Amino acid sequence: MPAKNARGDVRSTKRVKLDATSSNAYRYSDGADIERRLQVQTHDDLLAALTALRNQLTIKVGEGPIQPQDERVALAHSWLESFPGAQSVFTIWERTTERQMSLIALLVSVLSSLLTILSTQYTHHKLGQPILKTLLSPDYLFYLNSYLTGSHNELIIASLKLFGAMSVFGGGCEKRAIWEGFSWDNKGLHKLLSMRRKAKAGSADVLVVPDIRTLYVLFILSFVDNSAASSVKSSFLEQRQDVFRSILAGLYQDPYSLARRILEVAWTGIWLDPKIKRTSKVNVFNEKSLHHIMRLYDRSVGEESDDQVPADLAHHFLLAICTHSGVGVCFKDRGWYPRETEDESKVTQSDDDETAPKNARIYNKILSHLLKSLKVNEDPRQQELALRIMSACPELVSGYWSSASLALEPRLSSKWIANVAFFGNVISLPVPEPSFFLAGGSLYQPTPPPLTAFIENVFPSVNTKAHFSRGLLLASPLVQHCTALALGKCLSKYSELLRVMRKVESVLEEDEHSGQWKKRRHEVEREARRRVPDFQVVIAFSQKAGEHVDVQSTSSDVAAGNTPLNKVRAAMLAESSTRLLWLYHLCFPSVVAEARFDVGKTLQNSFGEVGADSVVGPNSGLDTLRRLHVLRLLKESDQFVWMGKTGTRSYVNILLSAYVSIGVVAVRDVIGALLRRLFSESILFEHDPEEVYFWLSSLPIGARSKGAGAPDETPLLDEQTTVINFLDDCIQLGLKMPYGYIEEVTVLSRGSITNNDYQDGGNAPSPLLATIMEQVFARVSANLLHPLDVLAIVSFVRKLLVRLSGKQGSIVPLVHFSERLASLPFDDDPTEEHAAVRRAAAREIITLKNYLLLLRDPTAITSPHGSSSSSVTDYLHRIENVPIPTSNVLCQSSALELIDCARPINAPLWREAIMRLISTISRIRRLAVGELLGYLDTGQRLLQDPPFFALLLKQTCSKIPFDWAFVQCGPEQLSETEYRNCLTSAIFDDPQPLFEARAALNVIGHRLLSQQTHSTVVSGVLLLIADIMQAGKINLPIGDFVGLKEHLFGMAPICALLTSLVISAEVTEKGIRPILNSAVDQTNISDRILVSPFSSHWAIISTSTSRFDNLAQVIFWLPFMVHEEVLSVLDQALLDFDATVGDEGIKKLLHAVFSAMERHIDADDALGLRSRLPQFMSLYSTQPDWYILESLIARAVDSASTACIDGVPHGINASSALEPLVLTSCSRWSRRLTIKSDSLDVGIFLKLPEWTPQSVSLIKNLIYASENARNVSRTFLESKASLNRPVSHLAPVIWSWLDAEDRNDIGSSRTWRKHLNKLAAGIISTSAPRHHRVTCGCAIRAIFEKLPSLRSELSLDLLACIKGMPKDTLTAEVLKLGKRLVEILPQEEDGFASNLLEHALSWVARSFAGSDALDSEAVRALASFVKCFPSIKPHLTDAVLAALIQNRLSDKKALDFTLDLTSITQLKPLLVNRHLQGIIQHADFYKHTETTAAPRDAVVRLVHSLFLKYPTNTCQPSHVLPLSPIYGGTLSTSDRRLLNIFCLFEETKKMSAASLLTRTISGTENALDALLNLDPIAVFRTCLVFPSWRKLDDLGHHLDITHPLDARLYDPIFIALLTAHVLDVQRPSSTVEWVRLFRTNAVSLLVRSLSSRNILLRNTCVCQISAVVDALENADMQEKPHVLYILHMLKDAHKESPEESTSLRLPSFTTLLLSYALRGVFYPENFIYPLTARFLLQRPELDITDVPMLYSMLYSSSDDWKRERSWILKFIADAMLSAGEEEWKVFRRRHTWDLLASLFQGSGGQDRALRNEILEILLNLTNSRRIATSLVLKSGLLSWIEMMLLVPRDDEVLSWMRVLENILDVVDPAKMESSTGGEWRAAIGRCVSSLQGNTASPSFLAGLQLKSRIVVKLSLLPGPAIPAFGVLLSQCLAGLRYLEKNLVFPEFEFSVQSPPRWRHTSYSSREEGTSEAHDLWGEAVVGLWRASMTSGGSQEAWDELTPRVLIWSMLVDGEDQSAEWARREVVRNLTTSRCV
Repeated sequence: MPAKNARGDVRSTKRVKLDATSSNAYRYSDGADIERRLQVQTHDDLLAALTALRNQLTIKVGEGPIQPQDERVALAHSWLESFPGAQSVFTIWERTTERQMSLIALLVSVLSSLLTILSTQYTHHKLGQPILKTLLSPDYLFYLNSYLTGSHNELIIASLKLFGAMSVFGGGCEKRAIWEGFSWDNKGLHKLLSMRRKAKAGSADVLVVPDIRTLYVLFILSFVDNSAASSVKSSFLEQRQDVFRSILAGLYQDPYSLARRILEVAWTGIWLDPKIKRTSKVNVFNEKSLHHIMRLYDRSVGEESDDQVPADLAHHFLLAICTHSGVGVCFKDRGWYPRETEDESKVTQSDDDETAPKNARIYNKILSHLLKSLKVNEDPRQQELALRIMSACPELVSGYWSSASLALEPRLSSKWIANVAFFGNVISLPVPEPSFFLAGGSLYQPTPPPLTAFIENVFPSVNTKAHFSRGLLLASPLVQHCTALALGKCLSKYSELLRVMRKVESVLEEDEHSGQWKKRRHEVEREARRRVPDFQVVIAFSQKAGEHVDVQSTSSDVAAGNTPLNKVRAAMLAESSTRLLWLYHLCFPSVVAEARFDVGKTLQNSFGEVGADSVVGPNSGLDTLRRLHVLRLLKESDQFVWMGKTGTRSYVNILLSAYVSIGVVAVRDVIGALLRRLFSESILFEHDPEEVYFWLSSLPIGARSKGAGAPDETPLLDEQTTVINFLDDCIQLGLKMPYGYIEEVTVLSRGSITNNDYQDGGNAPSPLLATIMEQVFARVSANLLHPLDVLAIVSFVRKLLVRLSGKQGSIVPLVHFSERLASLPFDDDPTEEHAAVRRAAAREIITLKNYLLLLRDPTAITSPHGSSSSSVTDYLHRIENVPIPTSNVLCQSSALELIDCARPINAPLWREAIMRLISTISRIRRLAVGELLGYLDTGQRLLQDPPFFALLLKQTCSKIPFDWAFVQCGPEQLSETEYRNCLTSAIFDDPQPLFEARAALNVIGHRLLSQQTHSTVVSGVLLLIADIMQAGKINLPIGDFVGLKEHLFGMAPICALLTSLVISAEVTEKGIRPILNSAVDQTNISDRILVSPFSSHWAIISTSTSRFDNLAQVIFWLPFMVHEEVLSVLDQALLDFDATVGDEGIKKLLHAVFSAMERHIDADDALGLRSRLPQFMSLYSTQPDWYILESLIARAVDSASTACIDGVPHGINASSALEPLVLTSCSRWSRRLTIKSDSLDVGIFLKLPEWTPQSVSLIKNLIYASENARNVSRTFLESKASLNRPVSHLAPVIWSWLDAEDRNDIGSSRTWRKHLNKLAAGIISTSAPRHHRVTCGCAIRAIFEKLPSLRSELSLDLLACIKGMPKDTLTAEVLKLGKRLVEILPQEEDGFASNLLEHALSWVARSFAGSDALDSEAVRALASFVKCFPSIKPHLTDAVLAALIQNRLSDKKALDFTLDLTSITQLKPLLVNRHLQGIIQHADFYKHTETTAAPRDAVVRLVHSLFLKYPTNTCQPSHVLPLSPIYGGTLSTSDRRLLNIFCLFEETKKMSAASLLTRTISGTENALDALLNLDPIAVFRTCLVFPSWRKLDDLGHHLDITHPLDARLYDPIFIALLTAHVLDVQRPSSTVEWVRLFRTNAVSLLVRSLSSRNILLRNTCVCQISAVVDALENADMQEKPHVLYILHMLKDAHKESPEESTSLRLPSFTTLLLSYALRGVFYPENFIYPLTARFLLQRPELDITDVPMLYSMLYSSSDDWKRERSWILKFIADAMLSAGEEEWKVFRRRHTWDLLASLFQGSGGQDRALRNEILEILLNLTNSRRIATSLVLKSGLLSWIEMMLLVPRDDEVLSWMRVLENILDVVDPAKMESSTGGEWRAAIGRCVSSLQGNTASPSFLAGLQLKSRIVVKLSLLPGPAIPAFGVLLSQCLAGLRYLEKNLVFPEFEFSVQSPPRWRHTSYSSREEGTSEAHDLWGEAVVGLWRASMTSGGSQEAWDELTPRVLIWSMLVDGEDQSAEWARREVVRNLTTSRCV
């Protein structure tokens, strides 16, 4: 505490009022005023002055952002500018006594307010830093810490505020120092968390007026909120977990606002920070912490307001961290599979990154315990949390039931209801099917989860059978219902589980005996049957529930609102009981089969009353659902006999009645599906199951209301009952005696085949139709039917026959049935009571006959109906003003009643009456208009009346019956689009569009067959078919549309029409072509096969004698013919052309043949073309204007020419796929010698008046193929005629001829100069395609090569073209040409190149200065071009540099180019300084040089290059100082270059650069802080991956080479130099600083550096370690003895070299062990600390010749033996990284490799972690030549590897390949060859051939790259080819083929230079990135081609690789020298072989 003041003033301790309302409040004007007031001597005046100052500086809560002009900011600035550091305040503080607590509180408050106001303005941070530094001194930290444990609450509050202000000052720049200086271990701190202010009504928010706990909590949160750095958060959470957890302990008592603040910081500051290790997060939020948070659930009501509910805070926070797999404390597990043991799992975490709890049966142990404590039956929030947790972690469900203690024994209580509801919700969680897949793939696991996982998630072991059985039979309906719901959820989950398991079985193709999934499913089924109630229990429950169901509820009951509650309850029980019955039938069919249960009763109970669903009430939805369950039950039941009866009604009767009466679409669809299935299995419909659809669609829909009558007051009865009963009787009769009816129908159908009909097999109608006709005739004859029943039945039969016309192939049977129907013995006596009804039935028959008549002939005369009646007119007047009913049911009933008036009961309706009726019905129910139209007579041809049609379209919403509308449409209507659209909509607006579309096509087929000779009718019908097919393509699924197409082209009328010899050309073009265009895709092979019978027919006709009469049809079908058919037509056409010279028809046919061949022919089909080339040439000589023939000749020649032979990328773009190009190239390569090219006269094509692209392609291929063609082409090219050709056509010919010409001197013809000028114009044209510019460039280069005598003149011509080039024009091809010509032309003729360079640099300077995107290809070419010059004019480079610095400093490609340019330019010192200043003073310099910025490396390289120009001039402090903030001290190339610049500065200026290395961005120098702020993890990572190549005496070493992990490792030189500087100028002065120093691991890195190969670095580190030891002698540190003991052991182990007085190099085993030991002292929680400490303490000295702790760790018997073994293996791998002779001696002393090999072999492939760790050791061992040679020759390494690879593992393929490649790279081949006789190569070949990578693996590309490199290296070794070489090539080729499948070209971004590659190590293998797929492909192709060339005997592989090499050479534009050499050799061999 401060001493007493000088006066010894111990004035009264009475508290003084310190707030702003004091009467003596004072306003300060400036800093001097403040300082003057603070000099007062009296206590009271001082209190008043400080109070006024505090109040004036205070920022009140709720204020907005503080502006720079704020008077408080100005006051603070004025004070601290004049009196820095507020020393007067600290002086007063020093004078205070321990009894002046109020004064001290005021002083602390002033400082707190001052820091707070300064922190608001960035520019004022520097004023607060001295204050903060003073407060962080040990003395004042001691004062502040002591105040917190005192009893003066006001001082405690002020101190906490000051700590908080210090923590957040400057964005938290000193958080770490504050955290380390705060006395966390003070025992009195815990009481602060319980010091809350007593809550009072209306009290302020605790965050506005904080109490002590709130301030302390906010202070703690400041170290983990978003303002804190991730490193600070990590350190705080690792070392002070208990502190943070302590605030959670009292969270349940905190106010809402504080609780929200705590949880928000916990989520945003901790959980959302990816840089904090998940281990630290989980350790903080452990099980106990989560329970503290859960206590907020008890506060479930709003406190400060209704929306501020603390329970919601806890709920949402826990949902965030507990319910998302892989987030928070919710770890991703294996679902229902048990957790893998560590033997089986692959350990990927390091010791510092363990993200899941170990040694647990499940990963989510925290959540498992959390689940048990949730009160799921009391709080819906906790129930939601539990469900979400179990959904994210399904593995927790199994263990939940036994520990949850849910009371599931049935009883009527709210708690039981909540429990059983939660039980059902848990069971309803989805089956975790994704967990059934293999990790990281889409393949199912071959082994299923254990049986308990399945059962516990479906039928848990909580006595479910007993509870469910008792609950279903309990007297309480509510208990029964809840039990039934829970059981239903179990059964639903069970059925879903069985579905998934069957799916897995199907995918895995398991059989009945060996399938593991199938066996597990059987086990699940057996166990499930044991755990469900007996089926008899469910039956009893169902019967009891059904007793109370009253299905006869009337509408009056509902309307009166008196539906009793028990009916709703009964409906609920009935629904749940029916659901259980259905689920039992679905899940346990064998159990159901054993019980006696009449399923028909359920049908009777549910559908016993027809029309019951029309009543809308509280239970109508439940009744609908119950009926759906019944229907599903019937579908699943095999005991349902649908022919049976219940009482007087059959089951079919019930189903049919329900089908026609129920209006619920879902129920009706299910009934229809059930009826179709039942009927299709009977003998009545087994011939054609689809016919059932037409029968059902003919039934009368909708019940007629009571009292309905016709306009003449004739009463009408319900037709549904009549028709259903009659149909039921007929079905029963038909089933009893089916064969007679079948025979009758069969005879009738067979006798119907005439010339005008067609009959498809199986299209005979059902024998039920014959039964119906028989019964109708019999009952009418016997007068057994009521006249109204007769009308209903006749109307049904009429509809049925109309619908069957869409199914029948012939309408003759339908006509026959209609005639039999017409012969019914109706009595026309007008005096009879029902005579009108009988006449109405007769008119129904007339309507049917009219329909069948118009179906065949739309112009036929139909039967009349007689005159109309006045009663109809009166009735229409009466109904037009009827009000619209209010309910849908009444609307439907009224509409049907109105439809009855349209039926011809007494008199027919005329057209105007029908239109009035339609309008009226549409007003009531628009959907009923379609039903009305079905009753109208088609003989009236209403649709042909335009007004009627317009009304129909307006009123019906497209619900027009297709068959009714079609028969009325004549040729005129079908020719109009509006009519056809109406008919098409009638089809596809139906719920069953496929059925309707087929029926419509059949209906159309009847007319088409009968009207084939009427072209007008046929054309209209065909147009309608085309529209139907087009609509089907849009509306139908693909599979359905394919079926519709097959049906169309299988119809006899269509087949007859398409093969007719008399069909007109008009019908073909206007009718058939639209059909084929809409239905057939000519490029689809399936569609072409579909129409192949027709095309084959016309192919045959083309060779017959009648071919001349059918040329038009043959031409029409040519595009659909297969290749062989087209060739046969071609041969016949060629013969006819020779016989009838000049025949125009034959010419048209030939043109059509050639067009068809051009469209569809491929490379394989081109054989037919190649064999006919002589005929084509002969024909072309007489018809030179046939360009299509020229194209075919070119295709034929091209198919047998080598692809990409010229190296020009024709047709390659950014979306081109590689596989088609490769396949085509390989195919063409295999046929390269199949054409006798000398028989083809190239002169014909050269003399053409105009060349086409096909002409050019043909000439090119012939030049490469024929010596004669080359001679003719030379004559042509040297003639003046060639000058008239456009350069786009001439350039490829010139290049091909020059490329194929093997002579080096082709003469001196002056024509070539003119060609050169044209080519030069082409290469500089930016509008020309890229391939044209490439061609021009190749041709110009070849002209220079082949015309050495004209080079001077050619150079001048080219120079003139370059000078004439526009300044803003430049192409990459010009630059590439310039580079190649520089290599050809002598130096005295380099005017072209120098002028091109000046033009290019001027262009690039303008481009850099502009804002447009750069031409990256041109910049890359220019970078390559400038390297051809030894020097460049400085003014050119100066302009480029200036433009770059101004506009392109963020463009990496521009920077790389400028760096290349600068490196070869001698810039003046003045220019260098100017550009250097421009870069480092650039506004975005620090942005572009951030660690993660893309241009960082390029910018630093450029700066480094400029520094090296003139070090004396550039190494100025003003230049070097701005580089300090961007230096990170890592081993990245940019940081190494920066360190080199600093070193250069020291050498040049002879002054230290240490201040630059320690300078912070703020400008202050603090070397110790720079060292203490190092990242400990990165420093220790440097110890593990020590860069042995780094040299202290050569900092420019390896500057351009990137090593693995460079950016993540510190530079040991930087650490050593920084440590030396700290020990020299600013040694740690406190215990905290010493501890922080060692915790950075910097001393460990110094120890590790003693294994460096650089002597100077070792000597430096020895000096620093000695200085540390000396400094520690005076340090007060608890860990001091441990550290000194370790360092003394190091001293004893270290010796100096007697020769050179230099420190000897210690083995890595020693230095790495001591590094671990030092780290463990300061991180004692690490498990390795006690092990290393025990090891060192047990030894008086360290044996540096032995592997430490080898046996004790490798064969440990402790509980943590696996972890210890893993550590020692990793330790060995790190020690052997870059191992030297010292390490090898230590390693082999104990036969360490033999131990590891035996461990690897003994693991048996189960311990993946062990195997991977040993493989990493082997990678490091094979990285050394000495070690690898010894292992191969002395330890039999290759034989051992071969033995291990007998059964290779997919996850080890890459590791083994890296080992083998290391061996190939490091060993001496000559020594190995002499020692093994070549066997070592053969062994490597066998090993590599056994490593077959999985193509679906993510590492496939890396494996292919490795294998191809190994194959190339094996081929280059001396000695004969190894036996397995052919196999290796085949495997690599297979990999290439797979890679080519999905490879798409980028846009010319290929790399021909592979990046430098280091040998594989344990760390580089983890960091290795795979090259781009296209670059990898090119590298592999070139390498394998070289291997196939050197191996011999690999002809097949060479033939596959050569086309690929040509493709690669084309893609890289010849820049790959190996690929270009291969292309030239291929050209030479092809031209030579042709000549020979």
